[in-house]
Amino acid sequence: MDKTGNPRASIIVQPDGTPTLRLADAQHGRIGMDLTPDGRPGLALLGADGKTRASLTVDGDGVGALTLFDAAGNPINSVP
Repeated sequence: MDKTGNPRASIIVQPDGTPTLRLADAQHGRIGMDLTPDGRPGLALLGADGKTRASLTVDGDGVGALTLFDAAGNPINSVP
């Protein structure tokens, strides 16, 4: 927490052992990093409203993907 009591970082471990790390500004979470139960990593970048605006993931075959989201949280573009 920062000096005013706002949470700025958290580590969450689900019952299956899956970890998530979240970093925040004074109002919202801004970055989230996690692993799926089978070990696939993911990174999410959140806007000032707390909604995901971009994500970087790796699938089970080791192929990476970048996905961009609109203000409503809908995917608008992805590579590949």
